[in-house]
Order: sequence, then structure tokens, then C-alpha cells
Amino acid sequence: MTRTSPLDTSGSRHRPWPRALQVLAVWGAATALSFLVLRLGAQDTPATPWGGAAPTWLEHMAFWDAGWYERVLVEGYPGTLPEGPGGQVQANAWAFMPLLPYLCLPLMTLGLPFYAAGALVATLASGAAAIVLDRWLAPRAGQETSLWAVGLLWASPCAPVLQTPYAESLGLLLVSGTLLLAERGRYLTALPVALLATFSRPVGVPLSATLGLWWAWRVLSTGAVPLPAALARLRSPLAAWLPTAGGPVPAASSGSTADAAPGLGSPSSTLLRVGSCSAPDTPARPTCAAVRPHGLLGLSLATGCAALSWPLLAALATGRADAYTATETAWRGQHLTPFLPWLERSGYFVGPHLGPLLLAAGLLLMLLALTSPALRGLGPAAWWWCVGYLLYLLTFFDPTTSLLRLLLPLAPAAWALACTVRPRRRRLALLLLALVGQLFWVSWVWDLGSVTIQWVP
Repeated sequence: MTRTSPLDTSGSRHRPWPRALQVLAVWGAATALSFLVLRLGAQDTPATPWGGAAPTWLEHMAFWDAGWYERVLVEGYPGTLPEGPGGQVQANAWAFMPLLPYLCLPLMTLGLPFYAAGALVATLASGAAAIVLDRWLAPRAGQETSLWAVGLLWASPCAPVLQTPYAESLGLLLVSGTLLLAERGRYLTALPVALLATFSRPVGVPLSATLGLWWAWRVLSTGAVPLPAALARLRSPLAAWLPTAGGPVPAASSGSTADAAPGLGSPSSTLLRVGSCSAPDTPARPTCAAVRPHGLLGLSLATGCAALSWPLLAALATGRADAYTATETAWRGQHLTPFLPWLERSGYFVGPHLGPLLLAAGLLLMLLALTSPALRGLGPAAWWWCVGYLLYLLTFFDPTTSLLRLLLPLAPAAWALACTVRPRRRRLALLLLALVGQLFWVSWVWDLGSVTIQWVP
């Protein structure tokens, strides 16, 4: 008798694994590999400001910004902003949102130190984010493709940070949950998730912008608002570059294909429809005929108000109207100047003469990604999130070496990439390339100088 895989549904007499377990199996394998990379890299790490050479796991978890989250619990947020000799605001805890440290409190009452509790919370949120992302994007990407995307995202260069006391995994979980619920038209349910997201990481502004742009696109694309003739003529040409239209996506029933296990051995599951990410064996869920944009607009406004509440709290607590922005810019040593840091930093990486070319190439790559059929085929929520978040980074972010970590919220891009790279051999090659990048990121960035190389042409 031939034994069949629990993941195979074609002709199997055995029940397939539940979908969530399949996702967690892929996530767990990638997370375990990242854990191994971190532990092996730690053995080569010299003495750092956070610990001695070859740090233990707990010492390794205290690296970089993890210490700021502990200070939020131990010291709270300062009532007076620290200033340097020239009156410049210094780095302080107002740059770090309170959700992660306060979620650690129950675990700390059980005796866990903060860094262990923070790593556990981050890892649990990371696994939950994998499930939510799959549930959101698998109906359009196809179920096998979605599993590959989970592997690609959690094997990416900065993925180890998703199991450290950083709030990246919490932000990823809550943003994905908000967009999943909003796409299904469950705006009231999405509201508390969106509010929590704004207090996990500084994602409230791009999330609010995403929801607002999505609302405007939905109203204009359905003709609910009459446009001048000149603008109306642009509607059809622009449609080729914008995401697939549709109203809220209803939740799947218990017997839907979204919850069934994929036939991982089926060649048809890797073939993509033209202009869509959906695989033939896993059709996208039907969209609601009725378009109800007002709930989406309300969710956008509520999220924006929550995002602005944090700078307001900082201003009230410190007596400085610019307390939050002054704190955020303390790391760069300059005042907030939208867009310009990208031009300045591009010269930092490759020199002032080559810098503009690097920036132009990066912007072109961004446009190519946003206009790709695979990303547009993931639906309006995913597409507008990528647009809103990239615009946020371009406007406010100072592109340091943290840029790779801050690209993690662009998780739908992993699903679009998995849709584009179809044969398994190419997907496997891409997965291995991501893991190679992870080795470099851990040794060159996280471990702070464990490797020093003088390049030779």
C-alpha cells in the first residue's frame, strides 16, 4: 500500500493537515533556521555595548533597540526630553510604541526576564502573522504559492528580527489583520485591530493613508462620483495599472478552498491566470456586489486620529509640540525634511556622484514592482498598502541600514514574487538566495562587526 502525504489531497484516504498547521510548518521551519543563524552568528560576535563576546541567547536578544522597549517598562516615557550640549534633542523612549513592552508584563509576572518575554511575544505574533497573511492572500495567490511566499518572507534577510524583542512582528500581524478584515467589509471588527496597530509601531499614518486612498479609488472606479470629461477619459487607461476592482471579500465558509489543503504535487497549482495571482485550483473568493465605501472612509479617519494621538500624548507629557518628531529625528541629527534624506543617503552608500543614479534605480524598481500584474492581482488592499507604505517611507524615513528591516511590512510583495517565479526550482533558488542574504544581515548588521572585510576588486 502506498502511503500518501498528509498535505496531498489528490486521491488521498487521509484527511489533509489543517491549513493553519501547513502554514505554521513552513513558518516554523524558516523561524528555526533563523534561530540557528542567530546562534551560530553569536559565536563570532565580539564584545558589544550590550554584552561580551559570544553572547548568550538572552544577551543576544538585548541588542540594538530591544533595550529601549525595556526602558519603557522600567523608566516609562520621559517628561522632559533629554538634550545635548547644543540643545539638540537626544534619543529617548518616545520613539518606541508601548504595545510590545506592556504585552510582556503578564509573562514577566511569571518570572521571565524582559528580553525572554519580548522574544516570546514577538515569535508568537510572528506565527500568527503568517496565518493571517496566508488567510488574506492565499485566495488570490493560490495555496501552494502562498506557502512558498511564507517561506520567502520568513527566510528573508531581516526575518530574524521577527523573533527578537522588536515590534516588527506585532505590527505585521495587526496591519495584515486590519487589511484582511477591511477587504471583507468587516470595518467595525477591523477598527480595534487598526487602533492596536498604531500603538505597536509607527504604522498608523501609512495605514490611514492606505485606507483613504483605497476608499477614494473605490468611489472613483465605480463611478459613484461623476468626474469631469477629461478625467473620466483617463479612467480606462489608468485601470491597467491599478489593482483589480471589487468590493469587500466575504469570509470563507468552513468548506471553502481557502481552508482546504493544497495539492502540493499538482502542477496546475503553479499556473497563474493572466492578469491575476489566483491559481486555477484555488479561485479567488467572490466579491460582494454592493460597494460600501463609507465604512472604509470611517476606518481611515479613525486610524489617522489614533496615529496622531501619540505625538499629541508626547507633546502633552513633555510640554513641547514637536516632542515626537524631534525624538524621531534625533537618530539622524537633523530636523525633519521630507524626501531630501533619500538623496543625501544615496551618496552615503555609493558616493555623491553615483548617489542620484542609485536613487533613480531604486525608484524605477519600486514603480516596476507596483505595476506588476502579480502585485495588482493580489487585490486593492494589498496594492494600496504597498503604495501607502512606500510613500510614507519616501516622505519621512531617513534611509539608513535599517531600511531592509523597515521593508518587512511590504509582506504582500513576497506573495507577488512567489506568483511571478513559478517553477519550483526557481522558487527554491530564490529561497536559498534569501537565506544567503540572512547570513550577511546577521553577521554584518545585527552582530555589529563580527565580520570585517576589506573588499578587493
